[in-house]
Amino acid sequence: AYCKQVVKHTEDDSQIFYTDGHFSTYYGKRAVPKGYDPRRQMPMRGRNTIYLHNSQGENVYLFESPTNTSLSNDIETLVAGMEKLAIELKGKTLFFDRGGWSARCFRFLRLKRLYFGSYLKNRKKERLIDSPLFKTSEVIGDDGEIFSYELFEKEVRDTRHGKVRTIVLLDDGKQIPIICTNPNLTAAEIVYRLSRRWREENCFKYMIEHFGIDLLTTYKTEVAPDKVITRSHPERKQVNQLIGQKQSELGKLREKLAEKIQRQSGGKTIEQFIGEESQLNFAIKSAQVDLDILQRKREATPTKEKINLKDDHVIIAQKRRLFMNALKALNYNSEKWLQKIFNQFHAKQDEV
Repeated sequence: AYCKQVVKHTEDDSQIFYTDGHFSTYYGKRAVPKGYDPRRQMPMRGRNTIYLHNSQGENVYLFESPTNTSLSNDIETLVAGMEKLAIELKGKTLFFDRGGWSARCFRFLRLKRLYFGSYLKNRKKERLIDSPLFKTSEVIGDDGEIFSYELFEKEVRDTRHGKVRTIVLLDDGKQIPIICTNPNLTAAEIVYRLSRRWREENCFKYMIEHFGIDLLTTYKTEVAPDKVITRSHPERKQVNQLIGQKQSELGKLREKLAEKIQRQSGGKTIEQFIGEESQLNFAIKSAQVDLDILQRKREATPTKEKINLKDDHVIIAQKRRLFMNALKALNYNSEKWLQKIFNQFHAKQDEV
């Protein structure tokens, strides 16, 4: 009911939506599922909240992804939520980053008659476009400002997920490929709209600083959903740590022996010297034997194992967290609406 009211207040004529997830790291001791933390660029325990924004960067809808699935999976859940909120999907365009790249997701969006736009993933270097082929294109932004881009558009391709346009943006010598299925937008409009996706990042940054969306809202936990995942085998991880320690130990022993060989004098042969350093030589051989045993153990241990999250994980209770985040999202929208009002009376935009 809350989100239906928000939809009424955030409807605009642009027919553009943006979506992205915000990951909040969990620092407690409970076995919360891991997700990818983009700030640290590594897996961390935490929770991912998926937001839907309109073209003005206002919050429209949000939900939690309790098992931290990929954005492509979350988009399917998001679209189902949009349908429940009676948001008209036909002819609208959903923009997202490379995290949503998935042929399955693209086919799903086509079935829902929803256009999409994103950055091309896994582009090969040999597909670079010659610089003279780029042409200057302009578009008028939402605030009346004119934006100019150096663009090259390839021929439209028929795929299983619709007719796909590929637009290459030349920016400071770099070629940035963009795909979109909306045939009605110009190439410059598509680039402009995708660049405006950063309004989401600004929203997250603002709500972290002013509304504390990363803060823990409750100590209550729930049983994790019934979901089988593949993770690194814990025994193999432990063996890798031991191998690293043993390799470090072996390296130090060999360095010590090499230093003594360099310092030795008196015309001794290496064999005589090794005989005198029997204790150090024995330590090196023992370390090498231990290392061989550990390496054989690692080879015999699987790299991955499958587990069910509900067996040994919990998730932070969602009800209170979603309620608090919904209030914070509404606060953010309210401040943006106040900003629009102040813009009419105050000349200095940066102060507004």
